[in-house]
Amino acid sequence: MSSRLTRRAFVCRLAWLACGVVVCLPADATSLSAKASKHVVRKVETVWAIARKYGVEPERIIELNNLKEPDKILPGRELMIPRAGSSASDSVQRPPRAGATHIVQKGETVWGIARTYGVKPEQIIAANKLKKPYVIHPGQALMIPGVVPPKVRQQKIASLCRLPRGVRPRKWRYIVIHHSATPNGNAASFGRHHRRLGMRNGLAYHFVIGNGNGAGDGLIEVGGRWTRQLHGGHVRSQRMNEIGIGICLVGNLEKTHPTRKQMEGLVFLLKYLVRKYNIPERRVIGHRDVRGGDTRCPGRNLSLVQLRRKL
Repeated sequence: MSSRLTRRAFVCRLAWLACGVVVCLPADATSLSAKASKHVVRKVETVWAIARKYGVEPERIIELNNLKEPDKILPGRELMIPRAGSSASDSVQRPPRAGATHIVQKGETVWGIARTYGVKPEQIIAANKLKKPYVIHPGQALMIPGVVPPKVRQQKIASLCRLPRGVRPRKWRYIVIHHSATPNGNAASFGRHHRRLGMRNGLAYHFVIGNGNGAGDGLIEVGGRWTRQLHGGHVRSQRMNEIGIGICLVGNLEKTHPTRKQMEGLVFLLKYLVRKYNIPERRVIGHRDVRGGDTRCPGRNLSLVQLRRKL
């Protein structure tokens, strides 16, 4: 009787690895480990290479060994390798259809991007139909599932704006609001256009907020310049690019008004940024307010006076 209860209860197995790490496995993983073999990591080996060697999915090795940073395994570490074809609860999950768009930057990996957005790597892999060994390239647009809620207020803004480990935040002093001056678009399409204009860092803005034509209505998309804390490319003034966060609303706001959800998303994002980076509301400005900028951006149908009052 007690043995049955033990099997049904949560089981912690302590596996001392070569590098001194203790792995705690849940009950469903213990049954899998009984069918697993062991592999000692060699120099320059990766999870993906090991998975190919044994003919298994990398995700199964990652979950079975509770790897928090699968792209950083050390030589000498002992890994449990599930047998090819054995059943496991860690198969790739089908993500929800909704998602944000992320433009891949140089040096980024699926695992690092997943940590940035607070989702599982296998969700990104499945959503984008990535093939082993899951190589991604700078400029590639990835859908990030699970971060787009039915209502923009449910979007986890702190998680959305979280910086990857090791990235230091810049000393932001201003927030500059733009409109795209186009009826549609998204971070991916704008990023491609900016690269064609010679911007090696791609998307000039740090954030893009969709209007339902090309990106979800009110959807906040995070650009690579934000995750890497790079200067913007959204105004002529290099000084302002260095200290100003660029936010672009999709749409021609000279001709149309921003959607209700766009404004909700904008206010939601601004409230977080002005508090997080101690930016006074008066320094939330339009592109046209930047010295040297001969433009009407962000358009006559966006009142910055009313916007600041909402902050």
